[in-house]
Amino acid sequence: MGLKRNFDEVALRQRARELQQSASNRDRLEFCFCAPAIFQTNRSQHNIAKLETFPVKGRERVLCVHRKGATRAFGPGNPDLPARYREVGQPVIVPGSMGSASFVLAGRTESREISFSSTCHGAGRLMSRKKATEQMSGQELQRQLARQGILVRAQQMKLLAEEAPYAYKDASEVVRVCQRVGMSGVVARLRPVGVVKG
Repeated sequence: MGLKRNFDEVALRQRARELQQSASNRDRLEFCFCAPAIFQTNRSQHNIAKLETFPVKGRERVLCVHRKGATRAFGPGNPDLPARYREVGQPVIVPGSMGSASFVLAGRTESREISFSSTCHGAGRLMSRKKATEQMSGQELQRQLARQGILVRAQQMKLLAEEAPYAYKDASEVVRVCQRVGMSGVVARLRPVGVVKG
């Protein structure tokens, strides 16, 4: 389809709508490949659809898998993984907040049947950015994180509280659940030592 980086977003959205409404499978497939470009314009690159093969009712089927709030985590042995990850599973980085742990995970084989080889890509927000800034000032948050041994640098201190640890769910709990059900396994827990807020 040859999309350029500076494409006309309106024209692309209109073409996607036409393709979505078309009865032709070829047009529908073109729509699937058009969608990531639309998401890219919205700065949501983790929300894309990919064609992948999974078992459905005892048969291997090619599916268009759309991961919203999740990321791909192929387990060990998956032929689509680069050779260096084939023995251990696809690496996944799950960021914590400024004041909580981040994690490195690896996809598990059983996630293929559980979640179409998907796992979490973060924990998600508990409160809006605006509400978070009403709880504490950026300077106050910087001092609090410094007491935990976390160095913080920010272009605008007033925006720092938007990303405060209390504004997010606990990533360790989300990761624990993903591991318990077999979607992914924890490889490493990373403690924050520095934060840069642009």
